[in-house]
Amino acid sequence: MTWDVVATIRAPEPYVRRFIDCYRQLGAARIHIFYDDPDFAYAIPGDDLALTLCDDGYWNGLRPRAIEMRQTHNATRAAAQSTAEWLIHCDVDEHLHAPRPVSDILAEAPASCACLVALPYEAIYAARPASVPEIFATPWFKSTSGGWGTASEFWAGVYGDLHQFSAAGFWGHRVGKSFIRLSGLPPGHPMPIHMPSGEAFRSMGTAKSKALRLLHFDALLPADWLQKHGDRATRKVRTKWLGEKRKLFAQHVHDTFTAGGEPAALELYDRLFVVPGPMLEKGLAKGVVARVGA
Repeated sequence: MTWDVVATIRAPEPYVRRFIDCYRQLGAARIHIFYDDPDFAYAIPGDDLALTLCDDGYWNGLRPRAIEMRQTHNATRAAAQSTAEWLIHCDVDEHLHAPRPVSDILAEAPASCACLVALPYEAIYAARPASVPEIFATPWFKSTSGGWGTASEFWAGVYGDLHQFSAAGFWGHRVGKSFIRLSGLPPGHPMPIHMPSGEAFRSMGTAKSKALRLLHFDALLPADWLQKHGDRATRKVRTKWLGEKRKLFAQHVHDTFTAGGEPAALELYDRLFVVPGPMLEKGLAKGVVARVGA
């Protein structure tokens, strides 16, 4: 089974290179990168790369305001260009993890399945990461294998009043991302950036993979994390599907930094992403924390 990955990216170069390296190592036939901002575009070599600059000429005056609409447009374009059997859309901070070749896992999907979901595992840390390699080196991740109720109860005890901004303790999305069998994508249906909806969801035999994990490094380095939420709070980056809790969360991050500067923002960052060792072990026992790749 052959597969491609597509991403619409606006990020510093080290994150982009880590993304490319991850999917090369996993065996992607082609990595489709759409640079959302010409100021964050990098000439990275490789015959397996399809790099597209989404400048004014690309959009021809029709650039969607919401990032999700641009992602959908670009993913649908990649689907039309792809010669692979499967395609997955990921963000630059989302790295797949698989215990065996991804192509083998996809080959095991029944013929009736045209949508195979990789569930999210959100990165947490025993100590604040100080470099991009440290961001991606953590073995600790939030997991839902113990059930959403157990996860929500556990993380409420860790986060206290901040838990109100989360979804069962997750600061990012808890939907996951989907491999789409391109021959099973209904004609005229856009490429899903998470998973199909409505009739397409029912007709595509959507299933959740027990082998694939979507590692979500939502924290980033503190400065990049602050930039991300500041852009959302000030609507420099427009979102359509972020959800009310995550919008309030972005505003809270931005307000904390505005009121208290870097010390207050770093204190908040540590509360959100740095989990003491005993709590990590306790979460591991409850199935709400997982060790991955360690």
